[in-house]
Amino acid sequence: MKVSVARLIESQCKGLKSMDSSHSLSALDTCLEKELNKYFKELDKEKVGNVYDMVLGLVEKKLINIVLDYCNNNYSKTAKLLGINRNTLRKKMQQHNLLFKK
Repeated sequence: MKVSVARLIESQCKGLKSMDSSHSLSALDTCLEKELNKYFKELDKEKVGNVYDMVLGLVEKKLINIVLDYCNNNYSKTAKLLGINRNTLRKKMQQHNLLFKK
């Protein structure tokens, strides 16, 4: 199920990059709400647990990848943009099995 949530969110939110920041935040919020509601409807009473960690993990991994790309794989700039220190960024990258791109 983890992959389907990530794909749903990604496929529904592709146009957000071209919008201004206040509009894109609102659109991101709406998109996330829509896709999570869709996910729960598709579960149809199926037992699932740990949704909090699953969703935060998916969002965190995607966010780190996108910001790394935006910052041309510069860890210091990425960490600063994310509001975390560089060591925390490296730890999170290890947790999500993200390759170190240098």
